[in-house]
Amino acid sequence: MRGDDIYEQGLVDSVAETADDLLSDYLKTVIEEHPHHKHDSKRRFLEEILPHTLRYLDNFKRKHSREYGYVVGGKLTYADLAVYNVLEQLVVSGTVDPKLLLQFNYTAELRKRMLSHGSLSRYFKSRPHTQI
Repeated sequence: MRGDDIYEQGLVDSVAETADDLLSDYLKTVIEEHPHHKHDSKRRFLEEILPHTLRYLDNFKRKHSREYGYVVGGKLTYADLAVYNVLEQLVVSGTVDPKLLLQFNYTAELRKRMLSHGSLSRYFKSRPHTQI
């Protein structure tokens, strides 16, 4: 799940860190206590950070993927799972409309791929959802 060679492993790590950065940016909006700053932080996340990150992932996938729905190489990596998890947290929390994710090739493909993958699909449908 890390990539076929050291180069792909580096690419996978890079995407997983991008997912971590996206989650970190979202959590900043959650923990902000001042109402005005919270509103501005959430607006910035939804209007700037999230679209920029999703475009980045689309471009990254175009350059480094060999298979529909995967960001690096030709098979599922932990980076795909990391991105999927962060995006699902954003959807489940009500922060992001799932239709937004369909506007970007990688996230649309990833969602379809994850929900059609036998054991992963069963897990995603049965796992408990927790609120952030």
